[in-house]
Amino acid sequence: MFWRKKSDQQKKLFSYRSDSFRLYFRVKPSLEEPVEFYIEGTAQNLIDIGAGGLSFQNNGFYNGQELSFQIIITQASVNILGKLQIIDIDAANICHAEFKVIKEKERESIYQYVLREQKHWIDMLKG
Repeated sequence: MFWRKKSDQQKKLFSYRSDSFRLYFRVKPSLEEPVEFYIEGTAQNLIDIGAGGLSFQNNGFYNGQELSFQIIITQASVNILGKLQIIDIDAANICHAEFKVIKEKERESIYQYVLREQKHWIDMLKG
């Protein structure tokens, strides 16, 4: 029956533990649908992106810094302007940032991009 409680074994199959505080899933930009990323007008190497933030190669930025950014999702003709804050710089010199100023419509555009990328990867895995 669909209403039956799951057994302990079923619960273990779907357990998830993470030290991450991210609220949104992130994906690496694909070659099929590239994403251009600029900070203060200068192109940056985008590592991954999600509706709540992104990560990129550090080019002299510092933790806590707030910066203006532009994201262009080429195939979807989306141009996003906003502000982000660097919340961490890891040992690999990657900046992890969250969006501080972004319109909900633009956040939704990023979310739709992430969803398309996830579907693309699922299709590739299926063969």
